[in-house]
Amino acid sequence: MVIYDKDGKRNKWVQSWTDHSQHIKFGVRFQRQRAFRMYLMSESISSDTPPHIDPASGIYPPKHQDIIPAAWERDLESILIPETSIQRRVDELGALIERDYADKNLTLVALLNGTALFLADLIRRLSLPVRLDFMGISSYRDQTVGGEIIMTKQLQLDLSGSDVLIVDDILDSGATLKKAVTLVESKSPASLKTCVLLEKPARRSVNISADYTGFTIPDEFVVGYGLDYADLYRNLPFIGALHPRVYNHTSN
Repeated sequence: MVIYDKDGKRNKWVQSWTDHSQHIKFGVRFQRQRAFRMYLMSESISSDTPPHIDPASGIYPPKHQDIIPAAWERDLESILIPETSIQRRVDELGALIERDYADKNLTLVALLNGTALFLADLIRRLSLPVRLDFMGISSYRDQTVGGEIIMTKQLQLDLSGSDVLIVDDILDSGATLKKAVTLVESKSPASLKTCVLLEKPARRSVNISADYTGFTIPDEFVVGYGLDYADLYRNLPFIGALHPRVYNHTSN
């Protein structure tokens, strides 16, 4: 930034002070971020356990103080997880993954399409060397309950000998994630773990759990932050509960 006085001349004193202040602000912000990561990566880390979101009595009540955008207020019952809470939890997950994969050959395998926003934020929290591949598996097809699992994109990378972390948006029935795990296991990775943004235990029909979980949520149909219904709502920066009249109307 260049500072000029009222006569149009460069004010070197103000310029120097402004640059100095900017460097201080950047340094403080960097030190805070570094301290936070060091805390999370310590042995006493407590963020392994995901927050439980209970609309009845939990962290965020049904009518959260965040305001639903006017364009979506008729479709959404509530904001279940606000944007600030998502980003804070992604910070924690990034630190956990860095701690656990510090000396490993990490390859992320992201499941399309709902994981797009979560993946973009998560991978930028990682300072490790990372390979990235995508797998397309779908089981909803504009429905609110899982149906037949359909492969839409195959893996491209050779995963043999790699430490693979599958990244998904939501662990619901478990059928999709179980399919992905089975496919990756057939590629002979050195290790295999899973990371999901959301976990919904009430819908579980397959015996599977995630190694890293962002939030445990109640049995509600959620959208936003990459999750959709009928290919809408992915661009919302928060996780919202979809009003039943939306999917009841479209399914009739």
